[in-house]
Amino acid sequence: MRRFAILFALFALASVVAVAPVIAAPEKWTPVTATQTAGSGAFSGIKLNDGGVFFYDAVGAGVVVLHTPTVDYTLASSSVLNGTINTKTDGGVMHFKMLWEYKVNDAVVGGFEGEEIGKSTTTKYSATGIPLPMYSTNIYHVVLHGFGEFDGQMLKLDGIRPTQTVGMTTKPVEWEGFLLKG
Repeated sequence: MRRFAILFALFALASVVAVAPVIAAPEKWTPVTATQTAGSGAFSGIKLNDGGVFFYDAVGAGVVVLHTPTVDYTLASSSVLNGTINTKTDGGVMHFKMLWEYKVNDAVVGGFEGEEIGKSTTTKYSATGIPLPMYSTNIYHVVLHGFGEFDGQMLKLDGIRPTQTVGMTTKPVEWEGFLLKG
């Protein structure tokens, strides 16, 4: 009888060990890239002081093309920006609330929303002391959660928007990272 109990316990343990990897399987992830073109923006609040520029409730809009291995999605991008730039060190930190919407026949069928944080280095300012975007290098990190068609998915991306080269306008943000499916 004792042998049967030991064999039964070993069988039960082997069953648990065989099932555990299936239960603990990691989320599926897909490498993705994206290009976010420079869009329009408006500042509802800017405060200048000796050595600092503070932005608050600045809104922006543009377009993001999300490249997956199987399909490219064109999404409308909108954001609300709050941030600071130290004009003595030319460094700054930006916080964004992001929304990327995927539309079909002008109706939103899904998208991604979340938070973005960026670090900025500015090399040129307007005559009034406002940083010029095309003369700033920005490094971003974003986590966006899907809704609608992308419900249950998450984007984790790192991006860079380098300073313009001579004769160019503001460069697009180039993103790379992962699309996680829960």
